[in-house]
Amino acid sequence: MDKEFIFAIDCDEVLRQTLDKMIALYNEHFKDNKTRNDISDFKVDKSFPEIQAQTGITASQWFFQDHSSDLFLDTEAFPNIKKDIGTLRTFGKVIILTHQKTYKNKMDTLLWLEKNGIECDGICFLKDKTLLNVDYLIDDNDWNFKNSNAKHGILIDAPYNKNTDLGLILKSSYCHSITRQHSLHDFVKNFKKAITAIKHAQKTFRAKDVYKLKVNTTMNTCISAITAHIGESVMLEHFYLDGLTPKALLQYYNPSFRGGPHLKIININQLKNYIEP
Repeated sequence: MDKEFIFAIDCDEVLRQTLDKMIALYNEHFKDNKTRNDISDFKVDKSFPEIQAQTGITASQWFFQDHSSDLFLDTEAFPNIKKDIGTLRTFGKVIILTHQKTYKNKMDTLLWLEKNGIECDGICFLKDKTLLNVDYLIDDNDWNFKNSNAKHGILIDAPYNKNTDLGLILKSSYCHSITRQHSLHDFVKNFKKAITAIKHAQKTFRAKDVYKLKVNTTMNTCISAITAHIGESVMLEHFYLDGLTPKALLQYYNPSFRGGPHLKIININQLKNYIEP
């Protein structure tokens, strides 16, 4: 597979455990016991209204101006991110794409990346992430996928996006797909599995122009990778796609195929048409 992918990866709550640090700072200063389960909105002024009530300044100012270094420089990285970004760079280019409110936030973020030894192919401070045309936009804020020009959106789990309707977001986006992953590490693991399966299939079945994918997973990451780079007919074995109804699946089921039950040889774009919104 010769194609180079471009991955645009958000920093906060994808690479850096910013929310946990926010909660810890808040609890320490205001003698409270707030947890991640109490955070229901991405906007800090809505999730931490107590700060303005007690200090007279907004939570945004309190965190991003008064405690910038505490929040952005001294925060822990998520496990495995250095290795995971290195893995993605073997498939293409990795851009750290993040919106930081102030100059101090930006400098603290650059120092944090250096401190944690995170190497990438570029860093972009950008509020409107819809401007970039990349293969994968990986973010925790579902708002960034609206009107996005990324080919595929990957929403990283966070307490404020647990009720996000991805089908609804997709309708307001130019993305081919938007799928959910628990973490960047999970995305990398499943992306690598999908690409490895495709490469193996290409090598094994090139003479027949048939790609046999043995991908046993419920992760939609795989379908994103396949639809982006395979235009030929595809044979799917034990491939389960969230949102695909049993009735639609039966249309492609071929129990008489040599070697056991398989799905019929289909065009991958046909399969997408049977995904319920």
